[in-house]
Amino acid sequence: MQDMLKHGYGKEALELSEQMKQLGMEPDRITLVSVLTACNYTGLVDKDQQYFCSMINNNSVMPKVEHYACMVDLLDCFGHLDEAEDIINKMAVEPNGVV
Repeated sequence: MQDMLKHGYGKEALELSEQMKQLGMEPDRITLVSVLTACNYTGLVDKDQQYFCSMINNNSVMPKVEHYACMVDLLDCFGHLDEAEDIINKMAVEPNGVV
């Protein structure tokens, strides 16, 4: 999946993630970082927020600093600075320099 992201195949990476779910494969934290990054590269703010919220709501994976960093980066890039700040203030983990 990482190669898909590097070469501009963000939407394809998202489709692959959906196929994995349909096959009953639960994404792990690394897969979720890849999906969040794919949303970032393709500018899919709503889809990124949807994946991030599903992590929290479904308790499938507790967000780590790298998940928060993906969200903050995306929101910042697309001018949603208030939302990015809100996420930083509500993080369940200590933010690092990347965030």
